[in-house]
Parts: sequence; structure tokens; C-alpha cells
Amino acid sequence: MHPAAGESLALTPECGVAGSDRGDTPAGGMLKVHVHSDLVLCRGMLAAEACGDCRLMATTVTPPAPVWWVYMLECAGDRIYTGISPDVRARYALHLSARGAAYTRINKPLRILAAMPCGTRSVATKTEISLKKLSRRDKLRWAAQWPWVAERSA
Repeated sequence: MHPAAGESLALTPECGVAGSDRGDTPAGGMLKVHVHSDLVLCRGMLAAEACGDCRLMATTVTPPAPVWWVYMLECAGDRIYTGISPDVRARYALHLSARGAAYTRINKPLRILAAMPCGTRSVATKTEISLKKLSRRDKLRWAAQWPWVAERSA
């Protein structure tokens, strides 16, 4: 269902229209969009600025912040690597291609052992630091509580 002309439009990064055609967004992460009668979006408008084509007002949308994850990888040599990322699958792919951390270039990752959503980067970083201080046995115990389920991370 399409919105009517002048109607507010809530956008999410998944909908495919957030951001400009060049892939950038204005400073501060604010995205200004406007729905024309023909469903064309004006981008980069200031808040409360009227569109010259149809004289309707702009709608301001703030994209949601990504969820950060702390994850553990099982690596060659019976080693465990702990890291953070907003996209565990993409980060794991970087580790596999030797473009991730230096540790995983030396100790090849075998699989994602566990992942826990933390919300913010700050919380994920603090959790990562705490986990890195644990013994191997305690890391495995933590991993058993947060087993990796691929469908869980989008």
C-alpha cells in the first residue's frame, strides 16, 4: 500500500529508499524525505522546508541505530576469538578472507561459536572486554548460553 500525497512516510534502511541515490545521508544521520503525488521522494530537504514541485512539507526520518553483537569464533589450534560487529555474518566473511583481525589471519576461523545482541556499540565493547578476560572453560560456558543461530542476525 502506497502513502497518499502529503502523508508522512516512515522509512527504514530495509525499505530500499533511505539515503540518497549516491548512498549518502545528510550530516547527523537525519534523512529528509517527501512524498509527491507521483510517489517521488525529495531528498536532502531541510526540516519544514516546502517542496518547490508540490508545495507540501518535508518529513524528517531518523534511521534506527544498528544492533551491535559480541561474537566468538572457533579458530584453528583450538583457539577462541572474541569480537564485536553490527553484522556478524559480514564480519565473519571478512575474517575468512583474511581481511578481519590480525588474530584470525594467523588462527584461521572455523565457525561462529556464539553471538549475543548487545544493543549499542558501547555495551558490546564492554562485554567483549569482559569475555576476553575469562578462561577458556568460562568462554565455552558463555558460548553455550548464546549459541550462534544464523537466522537470528540480519
